Amino acid sequence: MPDTPLGITYPGSTGHTRLWEHFQTLAEDVDALLARKGWIAEGIRNTTSPTFTTVETVVQSLTFDAIAGVKYKITALQSFQSTVAGEAAQVRLRWAVGTAVTAGGTQLDSKLPAAFTVNLGALCSLVGTFVSPITDKITVGVTGIRSVGTTGTWSSFGDAKQLNTILVEGV
Repeated sequence: MPDTPLGITYPGSTGHTRLWEHFQTLAEDVDALLARKGWIAEGIRNTTSPTFTTVETVVQSLTFDAIAGVKYKITALQSFQSTVAGEAAQVRLRWAVGTAVTAGGTQLDSKLPAAFTVNLGALCSLVGTFVSPITDKITVGVTGIRSVGTTGTWSSFGDAKQLNTILVEGV
């Protein structure tokens, strides 16, 4: 049977007449296609992250079931703050195969939020895409390390009014 460009199989003019088999194949192809598109997973953190200074630290992560060959878009919205004004942090969006992401994960995006006021959050949006090399668990996460300044302790603030999110979409 032939396929459409999206991989949906349809009966050819010389195919058999058992329509239920054609409908089952069509339904399975559509299920597989829809499983790869749109909302895949979302993580929400409403607590303050672990603190960080000169060691790159994971502040939030999310593990999901990936499908090999599918392109994923990751969007993270995080609030960062320092105990000292006039500093900056390097925050990164990363991904890794498995159930954990570290500072060694593949970088998708990077930003430099500044702390202009003590303990006042700087909102940071990180976005990136990648194609999964495997059908297995993939973990995405946000890391942070102090990049400007020498004394401040950084964190990603969270509470019921300040939600930090990571969203995974199939594209």
